[in-house]
Amino acid sequence: MTEVELPPANLILQALHAIREELKGTNTRLDATRQELSARLDQTNSRLDQTNERLDQLRVFTVQKLTDLNFKVDTLSECVGGIGTRVDALGQRVDSLGARLENVLTGQLGQDVRELKSRMTQVEEKLTSLCAHESPAIYQKKQAPDDR
Repeated sequence: MTEVELPPANLILQALHAIREELKGTNTRLDATRQELSARLDQTNSRLDQTNERLDQLRVFTVQKLTDLNFKVDTLSECVGGIGTRVDALGQRVDSLGARLENVLTGQLGQDVRELKSRMTQVEEKLTSLCAHESPAIYQKKQAPDDR
């Protein structure tokens, strides 16, 4: 076929038909792209829903653990507070006993204790020396009543 010269009106119609056919192809490609993107968007939404569920579970788990931790911290604080009071009371007792011990060692009571110890030592020495000079007592066997 040889190219036949068409009047300008026919050329315009042919060009418009060609453009129309190209637009149909473009529309088909756009529809396919739209379907593919829609499928991808659905997959993304599904994964996002799963992630949100996991986040909610983690949130609940975290709140539970924080609540448990707060309870344990409160309990520990109460115990430590009680121990602190006891430690203070024991510290006061130690101070009091230290003062009493210091009084025993350096005060009048300490002097009295040292004098008493010295006197006891002297008495024990006298008793030891007296017992050394005495002869032991003779203990006889008791006679039975029928032996007489």
